Amino acid sequence: MAGSMKDHALHYAQIGLAVFPIKPRSKAPLTVHGFKDASKDQQQIDEWWNRWPSANIGIATGQASGGLVVIDLDVDKDKGIDGRVTLREWEEEHGKLPTDTWLAITGRGGYHYFYRDPSTVKNRTSIYKGIDIRGKVDML
Repeated sequence: MAGSMKDHALHYAQIGLAVFPIKPRSKAPLTVHGFKDASKDQQQIDEWWNRWPSANIGIATGQASGGLVVIDLDVDKDKGIDGRVTLREWEEEHGKLPTDTWLAITGRGGYHYFYRDPSTVKNRTSIYKGIDIRGKVDML
């Protein structure tokens, strides 16, 4: 899908993901309450990206986005971290994760796997070396 960041943010909201603007080339939110401000409201999203047209897009996990869970596989050769290896080891012990997912390559060469899970999953990070799981956080 070609288009502006605002077009992408509006598209994400249309498919049920709550978004918020973040500083370009950063993870820092541009709104006062960050992910707690995340919205699917087309008018709000339009206002944000009219104000900050070069903003990147943050997506809230958890209930705000229909049970969105994101697995973040870090890859950092200098620190000896490769979340892909850790995930393969975890899958050998626990079974394969579903393959029906979105996959995004991060700015630092890692990977984000996106899933929807209606069960109760709490926000956790650094569960295994190189793997973070983000999801089902209380948004309000």
